Amino acid sequence: MIGVYRTVKDALRRAGITQPVHPHLQHHSWMTEMRRSGKNPIQLSFIARTSPDLIAQHYAHLTKDDAYEAMVRALSGEGRQPV
Repeated sequence: MIGVYRTVKDALRRAGITQPVHPHLQHHSWMTEMRRSGKNPIQLSFIARTSPDLIAQHYAHLTKDDAYEAMVRALSGEGRQPV
């Protein structure tokens, strides 16, 4: 884990980012984006080694636009598997 921390710290320094950033923040941001993009919480829970309920609650951060897009996808049948 120390190697990851040093790698992130070095990348931030080279990018000129002075705000405090930690590897966990990167993990949280990635999980949030995966959840927002519609990835299955059960699959994400396997990756994160936690419960699907926690994934659904903790990494949702949904906006009104997210809800609208999900509704449009559901009504248009996008993402449905052929029967």
